[in-house]
Amino acid sequence: MNLGNHSYKTSGNVQPNVVHVTSTKELEMKPPHYAGISVDVEATSNKLEMLEKRVRAMEGGGSSEFENFTGVSLATNVVIAPKLKLLKFEKYRGTTFSKSHIMMYGKKMVAHACNEKLLIHVFQDSLVGMALNWYVQLEHSCIQSWKDLIDAFIK
Repeated sequence: MNLGNHSYKTSGNVQPNVVHVTSTKELEMKPPHYAGISVDVEATSNKLEMLEKRVRAMEGGGSSEFENFTGVSLATNVVIAPKLKLLKFEKYRGTTFSKSHIMMYGKKMVAHACNEKLLIHVFQDSLVGMALNWYVQLEHSCIQSWKDLIDAFIK
């Protein structure tokens, strides 16, 4: 049986209510239409390379920046006693009065007041958010003493 572009036939084994349909017209396949899309291959390649470097750094590979922790701390050659009890500090976010935070930090660290290197090193534990970012970005050469850190913090 032929109806338009389709033909219908039944097989030799007639099954009730079963019709096989075959098309005499092939399906037209058109590629998708991409109008006006341009890609800056060089910029994309640079961005991909930058992302790959960041991923490697996060995974700990290919970055020698943090392999040696001697240059990471503001206080060089700081000695932390094995029995030192880590104190819990009120975290300073950079939105309240900085002098008050220094006073509260000093009260907690009074037992270590003679150890400037320890005061400088542990100070980061009392910071969070923008304040911690500030501390991490300080130049080592600018902070030679606890007073230097206090002055920089208050400014």
